Parts: sequence; structure tokens; C-alpha cells
Amino acid sequence: MKKFDLVSLIIRCSIFLISAILVLIFREEVEKHLYIILFCCIFALNMDEIIFAIIHHRFTHNFLIGKCVISIILSFVILFTTKDNFNFTCYYWAIYAIIDISFESGEYIPMLFEKKFYILVKIAFMAFEFYASVELVRNPHHHAPLHIILLGIEFIDYSAKIVIEEIERTKHHKIGQPDYYETD
Repeated sequence: MKKFDLVSLIIRCSIFLISAILVLIFREEVEKHLYIILFCCIFALNMDEIIFAIIHHRFTHNFLIGKCVISIILSFVILFTTKDNFNFTCYYWAIYAIIDISFESGEYIPMLFEKKFYILVKIAFMAFEFYASVELVRNPHHHAPLHIILLGIEFIDYSAKIVIEEIERTKHHKIGQPDYYETD
């Protein structure tokens, strides 16, 4: 593993784990300023995916960049249109979660037959998150606190995903061969 990759991994994981801790500790404050926090979270997660794809030439999944661009646009919609309307903020959050789940399911469901514990947990979490997103649309004030907890868990999950992807990349990388993420 290159020194740059290790430093990048540590920084990315630290940022997302600190964010998870802050979101889980200050849930009431998160709810008060939900539209700003959602903008920051959605923007940061998707910019991280785009920058990582560009740095590592990971363009094997062309839909990844499209999903990230759509999510970033949605984050700006949340920031500029939902300041005074908690219900609309929750509706957009549910839409984002469902979009994110649909793209992640395309990544994880084919790996289901590998029977890795992380993949099974991730698919179960996605199913629960989908259910919670539908409930968030049905009753935003009642289900927003649960979704805030899910946001904290999502940050922890994202940190684990970053580490697992790096382990897989270095495990498959051999000297003299192209990077694991590079396409032919």
C-alpha cells in the first residue's frame, strides 16, 4: 500500500467515524438543523466517491458517477428549498436514501453468494433502511429520529466499506500489474 493511500484511508475513515459519533451524540441538534447537515453529509459522501473514482481510475461502474452527480444535485435542492419545511426535508432525505439503496443493491446483491458476513449484514441493513425511508415519508416527525440514528450507522458502515475495499484492492494487487481499480 502506498503511503498516500494509507494516509488517505486514515483521513477518510477518521472523518466519517467522527461524523458518526457527532451525529449519534447530538441527535437533537441534528434534527434542528437537518437541512444543513443533510446537505453536508450527502455532498461529502458523494464527492468522496467521485474523487476516489478519479484518483484510482475506478470507472468500471459508470453508474457510480451518475448516481453521485444526482445525489449532489439533490443535496443542493435540500439546502436551498427546505430550510423552513421539516417535512420536505424528510421527503427529500427519503428519496435520497431510496436512490442510494437502489444503487448499493446493484453492488451487493450479486455478491450475496460469496456468503461474507459483511455483505449479509449490509443487505439486511439496506432492507431496514428502505423500510425506514418509506416510514419517513409516511410520518416525518415520528421517524426522523430513527433516520438520524441510521445516518450515524451509515457513517460507520461507510468507514468499514472504505477499509474493506482497500484490503480487497491490496490483496488482489500484484507488483507490475495495473491497480485493482483500473480498467483495461
